[in-house]
Amino acid sequence: MATKNVAIKKINGLPLADIEVREMLKSLNITNYFKGKKWAVFGDSISQPNTDGLDKYYNYIADSLEMEVKSFASGGSGYFKGSGSTGYGENNIIDKLSQAEAGYDIISFMAGINERHLTMGSPADSAASGEPTTLCEAVKKCFETAIEKYPAAQIFLITPTPGTGKFATPEQGDLNTFAENQIAIAKMYNIPFIDLYHESGLRPWNSDNAALYYRDYCHLSQSGQQYIARLIKQFMMNRLVV
Repeated sequence: MATKNVAIKKINGLPLADIEVREMLKSLNITNYFKGKKWAVFGDSISQPNTDGLDKYYNYIADSLEMEVKSFASGGSGYFKGSGSTGYGENNIIDKLSQAEAGYDIISFMAGINERHLTMGSPADSAASGEPTTLCEAVKKCFETAIEKYPAAQIFLITPTPGTGKFATPEQGDLNTFAENQIAIAKMYNIPFIDLYHESGLRPWNSDNAALYYRDYCHLSQSGQQYIARLIKQFMMNRLVV
């Protein structure tokens, strides 16, 4: 006698799956608009791939949103300062932008701590046609270069996180000023920004934050990278149109 497959739909009168909830979720029509998008990351050691063997914030975000990501970040550098240089030099963000290939949908910038002590200038400074002479000129040149090279991309700014070393204090002088100037410049170019310096909740002078920093209270630990990944991911989902 042939047997008949019988689908079990209930146990003790209760459904195995909540069909009503399933239909409600379908009706929400949730779409991951970031899936398959290409993201280029520019910055310093906080964003540098494989630093200390740590996964970085963008790795967590890209995995979660099913994106492709490539970091062009270089330790010790910034918008103006080159990696290992005392001033303007090779492997700064301007240099890295020139090296990056075309075809990215999202561009992000995060830097400042390595160069905060250099000549700041003002958000009113013009973007340099050649080599910039101030930090603000360099930020403007980076933004203008990115807009020209990736005209259809979503470009956004991440301010540096607080933390100028083991003895960081709430008043961090030049880094605070540079973060504020970066925001002012981003507003000029209609570039969305997430202000991790002032609004992340990170306090390197507070021992309760020790687990989020790595050794020097400047670089982020794995927990710190995961912490800012949650903040940046939420910002991207709320503010970027891809």
